[in-house]
Amino acid sequence: MKRATTSLFAQLIQKLPRAAFQAIVSKYQADAHAKGITTWDLLVAMLFAQMAGASSLREIEIGLKDSIGKIFHCGARALSKSTLSYANEHRDYRVFRDFYFEALSVFDQHIRQSKGRKLSLKFSKPVYSLDSTLITLCLSLFNWAQYRRHKGGIKVHTILNNDTLLPEVMVMTDGKVSGIALARSLQLPTNQCILIMDRGYSDYEFFAQLDDQTTTFVTRLKEGAVTTSLKKGVIKEFGGQDEKWGDYCIQFVGQLVNEKVKQKNFRLVQWYDAEAGRWEIEKFFRRLKQNLKIKSFVGTSQNAVLVQIGTAAIALLLLEVLRAASSYRWGFSILAWYIRLSFLTHRELADWLNNPPTVNWIDTSPPEQLRLF
Repeated sequence: MKRATTSLFAQLIQKLPRAAFQAIVSKYQADAHAKGITTWDLLVAMLFAQMAGASSLREIEIGLKDSIGKIFHCGARALSKSTLSYANEHRDYRVFRDFYFEALSVFDQHIRQSKGRKLSLKFSKPVYSLDSTLITLCLSLFNWAQYRRHKGGIKVHTILNNDTLLPEVMVMTDGKVSGIALARSLQLPTNQCILIMDRGYSDYEFFAQLDDQTTTFVTRLKEGAVTTSLKKGVIKEFGGQDEKWGDYCIQFVGQLVNEKVKQKNFRLVQWYDAEAGRWEIEKFFRRLKQNLKIKSFVGTSQNAVLVQIGTAAIALLLLEVLRAASSYRWGFSILAWYIRLSFLTHRELADWLNNPPTVNWIDTSPPEQLRLF
């Protein structure tokens, strides 16, 4: 394997559009009162924490100082624990949020052209998934994030592109904000799309809003939903008399349904799914929580938490960029694990991606328990 003059981490950081980042920094004047430490330094430090799996400010400080020569080519400097804490609390989190979406626009076409999923070829419109996930927090430490009486939490509301498996909309709120309440105000990437939602977003007025903006949506009806007779609007039926699977045109009725919604026609499809499984946006949240530092935080202020979530999204994007660029079929979790073990080594990134080092797996399971009698 070829040896490089810079570390894998430095080569990875160099892929980021730094000029775009500096433009966002200028927009929010994030470096206006900086005393030698830049917002870029904070970005590199937090990406270092994401790649290394660091759980505290002390771990980040020691890791940065121990590898100062390896991060020099990132154009950043090592930050002390106190400086990192202050920067996390005071550097505007919107810089990192906006930079994720700016970087996504830069890499979007590259990821789409990779050998990933091609739902856009199967449907006439792009397919998105809408959902939210709760990140629980200790209320005594994060007192700004009250969710329940004795529990803290924040919600990450996401619209996921099902072609790239990357979020195109991410909004963080406190845990008390319901998904449907925020969904009404979310800006879809495009109105000409198919939006997939879970049953938690079943709201008749929201359905009418999506219909008004020509958005096709797919969701499950809540139990007890009152509609016109299915027989009245039969489009297609199949199965025997005991199997009521089919395609119907319906209207929502009932005392709680407003007149505007009652006038709209919706399509209801019934079918039996013998192989029901986890849908893509749930797998995205699981991937995010299991492979990046998003469940435990190195700062307790609201800004520090949002900075860490923003840099986790950027790290996620970088890993997907690597997967798209590689001829080797990396699983996301395996790639994240390999990066964690190797990101400070001096190897050519492209060579390392296409020809990963082999691992001799050792059985570490405990020996068989001997019988006592």
